Amino acid sequence: MSLGLDPVETVRVSVGTEGGPEGQAGGVEVITATTRIRLATAAATAFPEGDVSVKWLRAQARAGKLDVWRIAGKDFTTLEAVERLTEQCRAPSSPQGYTSANDTGGSLNTSSSTVDVRSAQAAARIASERLKKPSADTSGRSTRPSGQVIQIERQSRTS
Repeated sequence: MSLGLDPVETVRVSVGTEGGPEGQAGGVEVITATTRIRLATAAATAFPEGDVSVKWLRAQARAGKLDVWRIAGKDFTTLEAVERLTEQCRAPSSPQGYTSANDTGGSLNTSSSTVDVRSAQAAARIASERLKKPSADTSGRSTRPSGQVIQIERQSRTS
């Protein structure tokens, strides 16, 4: 996801009060990519569908993936920092390839995952064949006692 903001471009966000401090005009705050904003505002601005929560942004900050400034006990970040975070979260694209091992053209065109699956299947087949065979004897000699058993007489307990 790219927010597509240069540091000089702006986003206008409703803030609920009319007028107010500098940077606000008629209830709208002007935010650039480098403006420090609260995490809730960053989540709502960068992910307007509500896919990302403040809790998740805080977790990413704890993990060192999101730049956060703590000012007066409140966490602030920038849309630029959120952009960097989303770039770190990008899933790698994997191109589709030809994975048939039954190529009649003389060369073997397989992806490594197909080869891995086939070797895993072969290993499983070998293991299952071993399990079908009876186990080897574990004791070579008889396990019956070879000595003589002596019975001990019980003494009575009379005093």
